[in-house]
Amino acid sequence: MVPAPVGTIFNIGSLSSAAKNFQKIMTNKMSIVLATLLLATLPAIGCRRYAPTTDQQEQQAGANTTSPSPAPVQAPPAAQARTPSASTAVSKTLYLTFDADMTPGMLRREKDHKVALWYSPGLVDYLLENRIHATVFSTGMFAEDYPELITRLASSGLISIQNHTYDHAAFSAPCYGLATVVTDQEKNEEMSKATDAIRRLTGQTPTYLRHPGLCHKPHDVDLAEQMGLKISDVGTISGDAFAKNPQLVADTILRGAAHNPIIILHLGGPNAPATEVAIKMVVPKLQAAGYTFAQMQ
Repeated sequence: MVPAPVGTIFNIGSLSSAAKNFQKIMTNKMSIVLATLLLATLPAIGCRRYAPTTDQQEQQAGANTTSPSPAPVQAPPAAQARTPSASTAVSKTLYLTFDADMTPGMLRREKDHKVALWYSPGLVDYLLENRIHATVFSTGMFAEDYPELITRLASSGLISIQNHTYDHAAFSAPCYGLATVVTDQEKNEEMSKATDAIRRLTGQTPTYLRHPGLCHKPHDVDLAEQMGLKISDVGTISGDAFAKNPQLVADTILRGAAHNPIIILHLGGPNAPATEVAIKMVVPKLQAAGYTFAQMQ
């Protein structure tokens, strides 16, 4: 561009028009930049992984039962969860379900006195003393390790005991680092051994199956149905596995209750240390909102 000679008179109208065009272009660019920044900072709401117990996580938890492993990635508290109202709830009946996991590694650490218990007695007492109907998905290994507990829960008439496989092996991989069974025979043995262990203690045959880690393939549903088991892998995932903050777990339950009647939790212990407090927080609120609790049978 050739500079204008000294004394040249500029066309003010042309400059004014050019300035307006420049301002318009910059305004459009700034709008795009601001929109991009806004989208990048929006929080992801309600996304929590199931995060079941794995041998590595169990070893960390077992080393210090008062300071368990870090919680899995959790959604930021974008807004305070509110107790669902009658106008927003899909169902006024909720199914609190608690997974009672047990792997060979967990059992070994308990026998070595590195972990006292793999469940929370206070949580169990709260459910029974307040006559809260619920469902425990127990592995066969957990049932064999805690026969008095399983018998107590089943005989209460409040708690249904259902199938969570025998030793918490996943039916498909990858699945949060869990050991995996591959063949139909192995999967059938996982289900049948758990059913046998539960039936010996309760006199009742489980009718529901929850896959470890919720991991399975469509063919696995057929295998379960052939054994008379219905699948219960869908529900509100509470995010309680290794969570330290009961408020986060409670908020997730309250948000989910308005959309799905099945709440997926764990039976406390070092692998789910916030669950007991979270349940004590949400149950009175849900009852006050008109909710009732039922067993899966």
